[in-house]
This record gives sequence, structure tokens and C-alpha cells, in this order.
Amino acid sequence: MAYAAHPRMGISRRPVRRQKTRWLKKPVQSTQDMLGGIVLAAATLMNFALAILNAHGLGMNNAKVTVIQTAVTAAAAGLFYLRPTKMKPEFTWALVLILLSLVITSATQGFNAKCFYDMLIIPIFIAAGATLEQFPVKMLNRLTFIVLIVALIEILKPTLYTAIANPLNFLMNTRSWVADSVSGSAGNDLGLYQGAMRAGGSKFALTDHRVGSVFLEPISLGYFALIASIAYNEIYKFDKIKRAIMVGLCLFLSLAADSRIPTMLIIGSTAASFTFRRFSPKLIWVVPLLIFLLALGMYISGGSGLYSDMGERLSITFDVLKQALVSTLLIGGVSDAAFGDSGFLYLIRCVGLLGLPLALCTFAGMFSRGKKAPAFINIAAAGYMMVGALFGGAIFSIKTAGLLGMVIGYAGVRPLALPKALPKPAKRRAAR
Repeated sequence: MAYAAHPRMGISRRPVRRQKTRWLKKPVQSTQDMLGGIVLAAATLMNFALAILNAHGLGMNNAKVTVIQTAVTAAAAGLFYLRPTKMKPEFTWALVLILLSLVITSATQGFNAKCFYDMLIIPIFIAAGATLEQFPVKMLNRLTFIVLIVALIEILKPTLYTAIANPLNFLMNTRSWVADSVSGSAGNDLGLYQGAMRAGGSKFALTDHRVGSVFLEPISLGYFALIASIAYNEIYKFDKIKRAIMVGLCLFLSLAADSRIPTMLIIGSTAASFTFRRFSPKLIWVVPLLIFLLALGMYISGGSGLYSDMGERLSITFDVLKQALVSTLLIGGVSDAAFGDSGFLYLIRCVGLLGLPLALCTFAGMFSRGKKAPAFINIAAAGYMMVGALFGGAIFSIKTAGLLGMVIGYAGVRPLALPKALPKPAKRRAAR
């Protein structure tokens, strides 16, 4: 029994009540964190919601989608306005240089509003993620299971899936290039996105077509699965069971989308996270460089021996680079017709050849991360950005850019990994 101290007599016979303490008190989610989860959900599910409306009488077009997407992006920027967070000076200077590069390419090649938006969307979500006190893990889990459920519906009942959302009709109404190229598509009869039927057959697909789930197109599903797996490898670093379950679900989604590169990156990044305890931050710029050199070697050798169409995809980028003058590339001298399916060329058009590595490193969080922040997420993101740029332009889609930016922004200032569960205290037996 403990007794209270008395100023003159030293000890009082009055017993002191011991306050009960809660074990592992559950943290209260702030309004800012709740809004962050809502913005993340809106960015991820926006196209699926609009596709449902489009399929049931409320017609959509590119103008409407642009307005709604801009509103969601503005909401992400509003998170930073509500709780201004001091970002690293390097991040601020990187944004200034990116904006300067955009101005230069606009002056020499003509103004392109889409370039400004695409080059700023990931930094905006990085800044938004940095304002959160707790990362919305529950919201990410809910989104992953929503994506999984819709994917299973598409696999088991594709006619029900297309009756709900009709991806092809929505994309034809909102993307002119899809409308121009739908004739003869094998997916037209089903109402699926035309890319759901891979020329030459699928490699990994678990059904007769490539699954798109809530993203409507397979490549975005694969990229979401990759980004989510990177996040889960860090979030559940100390919980092997949850980590295996969530990363396994991401791998399943990538396989269902028949996304070969994301599938390989999920396996590779997960293996690396288990093998190495710490990563050098220098790898944030070394990994993209190595990937670029590997892709160049594949192009020079005539393509990949594993997948015949990889060489064709890489040639979209390297054929243009081989013929262009360096002086022209420095100021974004790439015609819009040459973009094809290359995000790499699009980056050059937006920020020039010198601005390209700066933009990739900024998007991967190299300039926004703290010194003690784990570099795994940034290295994996840098590898994803380079691979995604070489094989398409979907890396700038808000559907996946929102999650990537928030994960990088939060992990740069606070630990993303959930703490280890403390053992429950042993119950003391009452003295007899």
C-alpha cells in the first residue's frame, strides 16, 4: 500500500489511489487524417464512380471528368492549406526548377496545360501526405478490398461488371484516342476496355481477359497493386501475417491484370525488403539509372527474349531518342505525335531532358524525405517511376498518383510502419 507524503510529518496514513492506465490506448483520428483518407478514396475510385453514372443515364465527357479531377486535386492541395507543413528546402527548390522547366518548354514548344497538371499532381499529394498525423491505413485496406471484390466480380461475372460500369463506353466518351481506335477491338462485344485483350495472348491473366477492376483498365490495376504492395511492406513490417496477406492480395490483383512488369516489381521489391534491413538513399537515383541502362541494352539487342512485344514497346522511346538532337531534347523538342505509349518522351516534352531526372527524383520523394526516413519506399517508387515511364504514361493518372504521393509524403516525415504490438502485461495474483 502506498501512502501520501505530508509536508511536516513526512508520511500520511491516507492511502493514495493508483490511476488505472490503458494498455495500448487507441489513437484518435484527427479531422485532417479523416479528410486525407476521403481524398485518397476519391482519387482512387473517381473514374469507377463516374463510369457507373455514365452507364446509367448521366453521360460523361472529357470536360466533366477534367473538372471533377481538378476538384479532387484541389482538395488534396487544400489539406496542405488547412495544416501548412514545413517541407524541406530541397523539395521547394525542386518544384521551382520543375516550374521553370515547364515555362521554358512552353515558350519553345507551345503551352500545354496537361504538362503543368501532370508534373504537379504527385508533388501536391506528397505535400498532402506530409500533413497527416496518422496514415489512413484503414482506408487503404478498405480500398484494397473494394478493388479485390470488383476484380472478382469482373473475373466471375464479366457481364455483370460491364452492366454496372461499361468501361469501354465511358472511356470512349472521355478519351478521344480510345474512340478513334475501338473499331475491330475484341473487347467491344463485352464492353471491356480494348486493352483488356492483349495482342498475342495473355501471360499471367487468371481469366480470358485482363482485369481492370475499379480502374477500368488493366495497367492502372497493376500499378495500384505495386504501389499498395510497397506501402504494405513498410506498414506491416513488424506483422508478418498481415504483411503476407496484403502483399499476397496485391500480387493476385497484378496477376489478374496480366501486368507483367508490376508483377515482377512486386516480387522483387518484396524480396529486397526481406533481404536487406537498411537501404542507402543513393539508390534512389542509382536504381532508375540502372533500369534505363538495362532497357537500353534490351533495345540494342533487339528486344526481350522473354516477351517479344517488350522490344517493340521500348522502341517507341529509343527510336525517337536515337533520331533527335540533344539540343532539341534539352528544350522539350518532342512532337506530340511521337509520344505514343512513352511517358519518358512525355516527360522530356514537359520539362526537357535536364528536367527529367529532377522530376523523377522529386516524384520518388528524394527531396522531401527526412534523413532518418527509411529509403525503401523511395527506392521502390523511383524504380516504379522509371519503368512506368518507359512503358506508358499511366504513372501520372490520379488513380495511382494519389496513393503514391500520399505514401511518399507521409513516410518522408513520419514512420509509416505500424509499431510492434507490445505483450500484454501479466496478471498479478492477489496476495492471500
